[in-house]
Amino acid sequence: MAKVAAIYQQKYEKLMGESSEDELWSDIEREIVEFKKKVELGKADGYFWNMYFNLLRSNRLMFAGINKAFITGDMTHMLNGIYQENRFNCIYRNRANSGGAQTINFIDSVLAYSCNDYNLLGKIMPFEAGSAICGYSAPYYNMVYAMTYHADEVGKKAQAELSIFMEKKQTMPERIIVKINENDNVAVAIHDLPAGAEFLPGLKTREPIPQAHKIALTDIPKGGEIIRYGVVLGYAKKEIPTGSWINEFMLDLPESPKLDNLPYGTNLKPMEALPMPERTTWMGYRNKVGPAGTRNLLGIVTTVQCAAGVLKVAVERIRKELLPKYPHVDGVVAVTHPYGCGVAINAPEAKVPIRAVTNLIRHPNFGGEIMVVGLGCEKLTYDRVLPPEDITPENVLTLQDYAGHDAMMQAILDMADKKLQKLEQRRREELPVSELLIGMQCGGSDAFSGITANPSAGYAADMIVRCGGTVMFSEVTEVRDGVQLLAARCVDAHVRDRLAEEMKWYDDYLAAGGVGRDANPTPGNKAGGLANIVEKAMGSIAKSGTSPIVEVLSPAEKPTKHGLIYAATPASDIVCGPSQVASGIGLQVFMTGRGTPYGLDVSPVIKVCSRNEMKKHWFDLIDISAGEVATGEKTIAEVGTEIYNFILDVASGTKQPYSDQYGFHNDMCIFNPAPIT
Repeated sequence: MAKVAAIYQQKYEKLMGESSEDELWSDIEREIVEFKKKVELGKADGYFWNMYFNLLRSNRLMFAGINKAFITGDMTHMLNGIYQENRFNCIYRNRANSGGAQTINFIDSVLAYSCNDYNLLGKIMPFEAGSAICGYSAPYYNMVYAMTYHADEVGKKAQAELSIFMEKKQTMPERIIVKINENDNVAVAIHDLPAGAEFLPGLKTREPIPQAHKIALTDIPKGGEIIRYGVVLGYAKKEIPTGSWINEFMLDLPESPKLDNLPYGTNLKPMEALPMPERTTWMGYRNKVGPAGTRNLLGIVTTVQCAAGVLKVAVERIRKELLPKYPHVDGVVAVTHPYGCGVAINAPEAKVPIRAVTNLIRHPNFGGEIMVVGLGCEKLTYDRVLPPEDITPENVLTLQDYAGHDAMMQAILDMADKKLQKLEQRRREELPVSELLIGMQCGGSDAFSGITANPSAGYAADMIVRCGGTVMFSEVTEVRDGVQLLAARCVDAHVRDRLAEEMKWYDDYLAAGGVGRDANPTPGNKAGGLANIVEKAMGSIAKSGTSPIVEVLSPAEKPTKHGLIYAATPASDIVCGPSQVASGIGLQVFMTGRGTPYGLDVSPVIKVCSRNEMKKHWFDLIDISAGEVATGEKTIAEVGTEIYNFILDVASGTKQPYSDQYGFHNDMCIFNPAPIT
């Protein structure tokens, strides 16, 4: 140990040429204090990684720990330093294989034993996270935890949970395929299957079949129907024998459902039939108008892209110079967008981006405080996005009115300071779920999305609606081929007609652009087993749950009712998200099978993945895995309840999704179907 320590000491001394030991250690201790605060607030998950990974990129924590051991004579510091470096190596250099995670657990155990600190592991790797993090490696996590906590109540709980888990695993038959509907003549492979694998008694695969891709359960003749979800996905281009791999090249699209006289109200589930959750309140910011806020943010909205650069610089100064004075304000957000000038401002479809900017100004997370920055020569003038009474020097600022850089910056900072003083007075209060508005979106979907993640999110949506809350789902092209299913859930003819109207508008929009509905799915969707847009639509609709549709909105419109709402937006993630934000969502639940680091700075985004492999690969990017629904280890109701509770936690500010922890926030891409001149 002494020899190893000497080597590390040399490395440390070399590093110390850049900073003193005292300075280095004080920085780290300051971070540790912040981490402990997060632990107490229940925000340690993910925050730990974000904080320490930044520290460990230069191995500073390891060297500081070793040096601290020499100074104090306490070898715990050395063990902790070496442990942190090893953890970093395991995760960042071995993240693609399962051995890295197991090595981390081993190091955790060694450290806990060596330091006689049996609470350390609980702070770093909670027991409850085991199965979600590792999937098939969950028993290993649980075993390590049980061994480490052998002498206390936590250990007893871990051992009991492990016994139950292992018994369940031993008695549970391994799933090979998933069949959704009894009428389906295809099923989805749970894992990669080699040629000759028996997927049903007496039936074997004729060729290797990738995970999530379809297997023919019967002989399908040329021109025969290929059925999944009980719906015809398409027609076979050639004869398909039993056990064959069915991919996107093997079927022709069926005709799109007609929009005239769609039957409506034929599948209306009564409110009492929806699942009732135990939790019915959350901690939010009440607003004078509209839904409650999930965050307390200063939102600064531009009227034109030309002002965006100035605003971004100003926002950085606000964060550094002003925000520390206002601890009850969660942050400042610059809502910039590629709009406002060089556009046909009076074109009929210009109403869409104008409406988006108008509604973004009054987002629930901005607490009713208006701050709009313009340039002075744009076409999107203040009167197009604000009523006359709000166009005041307290609310709007024109950059061309100021002489030079310093004057512009000071004007923005002065206005921001006044707004922050008002926002500082806001406090969270206990509110019913009826005051919560959330959005449902999916991107990077695969064939598991409609089996696991989306129906689980749909179950959570049903729980919110059951409590009187509002859920919004979108993406026109991703539901167009299942429009008849949505019409059946429309509460009246008006809602049905609005649904058909939005679908027709988008049909015409695509036709004018020279593309058809087969432009969706994406190559990534197809690699994940989605053959065509019909299959994608069936899975996408699942995220809406089962409750009646009470309203249909055009892009960026605000809802006027509580319940399940269809918000017609493009399917593109970077456009759908901002459209939902403009409609007022307090947070968004985002389902993915292929993986995306997408996030929004105005509204938190919760990531739910469709398969365990995705969670293992992006263990610190995905918040919840629904993959165990496919393997049979969890039910849709169990995962849906987990999502629901996480929604309330995030909305209440007690937990942060990974996208917020890392600051992964996409640009505000406002949908603009109007011409650019």
